[in-house]
Amino acid sequence: MKRFTTRTALCLYLVLCGLSVTSALSFNCRTEVCAQCDPSNPNSCKTCKPGTTPTGTFNERDTNVCVLENIPNCKGYSTTSRCLECNEGFTTYGDRCVPCIIKNCLKCGTENVCDTCASTVSNPLRPSEDGKACVRLIPNCLTYDASGACKQCNNQYTMSSDKRSCIQCTTANCVACSLPNACSTCEAGFVKSVSGSTCVKPINGCKTYSDAGTCTACESGYYLNGNRCVKCDFTRCSRCVNDNVCADCAAGYSFPVEGPQCVKCDIDRCMKCSADNVCAFCEDGFGVLDSKCSPCLIEGCLLCSANAAVCDRIVAKDDTTAVNKGIPWWVWLIVGLGAAAILGVILFVVLWCCLRKPVVPVTVYEEDNYDSEKDTDDNQTRDLALDFNNRSFFARPPPILIMNDYVQPRIYTQDNAEVHGDLESAAADGESTSGSSDSFTSGDDGSSAGSEGQ
Repeated sequence: MKRFTTRTALCLYLVLCGLSVTSALSFNCRTEVCAQCDPSNPNSCKTCKPGTTPTGTFNERDTNVCVLENIPNCKGYSTTSRCLECNEGFTTYGDRCVPCIIKNCLKCGTENVCDTCASTVSNPLRPSEDGKACVRLIPNCLTYDASGACKQCNNQYTMSSDKRSCIQCTTANCVACSLPNACSTCEAGFVKSVSGSTCVKPINGCKTYSDAGTCTACESGYYLNGNRCVKCDFTRCSRCVNDNVCADCAAGYSFPVEGPQCVKCDIDRCMKCSADNVCAFCEDGFGVLDSKCSPCLIEGCLLCSANAAVCDRIVAKDDTTAVNKGIPWWVWLIVGLGAAAILGVILFVVLWCCLRKPVVPVTVYEEDNYDSEKDTDDNQTRDLALDFNNRSFFARPPPILIMNDYVQPRIYTQDNAEVHGDLESAAADGESTSGSSDSFTSGDDGSSAGSEGQ
């Protein structure tokens, strides 16, 4: 079968469209771009003119087209004069070649993505993982971020805390480590210890290992015997203590009422079986009936786990009603708030009675020391000082004699000093007792006034 080429496809297309094959193929050897046509095939260009691409002998016999080099810094063109590859330090941007904006980038594959950095011996550079930067080479680092930090080290190396170096794992037989002395993946044929600081040889049936390589715990279905994991002889047992003691039953099995062998107990609402799918005890409200669990046959029975026809505990008739007749919580809240209010009122009354000053009338006698030689408008009086500090509810304070120059007899009360009436008789009594006025004066001013009246 002949090779189906682009040229053949073009010819077939032209024939179907009714065009001349000879006239169309002559387009491939245009003299303005072709320096020499192929003598054996005038429709093919053998050598392109300078300023076209590719220069020299044209080798692509499928197209045989010379394209003008009209795009600066373009290294390779398509048959439609489109740039396919730019020179180093440039990247394609539409139909143009633009400089790479990434510092130290030698070759840009696409816009703003660096493929090759301008690396030197003294300054080795590598593209970051996203191609957005040229970063300094870190020995044994596999990938970098744009800041130059290492994202992943090679096997048997781990990153430093600042991610600027890769440190070799110190654990023997370790492929990858999270810390220099903490292995995360061991080589084939080795397993990690619990601490991860060593890679040890595996032991059949062992689940965890010490750093020394000894087994510390076995897998399900095995028990530890020395440094070996021995398979349990019990069927349906997931973990053994020794050859004849099963510690845990396998999934779907449980310990029977008696005996060491695990039994299958796949019965709804069954708590314990005596043999495979033979229930011995059921949940509350259910009892054994024909090896299954059935609701208690006795009305009001709460517990009949061993036998559905035999009730172990009956629900009292007033159990449910007792709950319904209980006092609601909001009633207790109202009672508590009312009691607190009453106590508050009582406390307030007691404090008010104990702390308030008693309202006890105090009789004050004022002696009229009228001087006829004084002007009638001269109403000068001495300061009136009354002492109402008597807090007794029962003791009536003694009368107080006040000596003034010119006042009318009055009575003052402790609260508002109201006038209780005319005390002419009281004044007369006061004159008769003026000889002993010293004992009734209140304050220094009263004493001096009494002496002047005498």
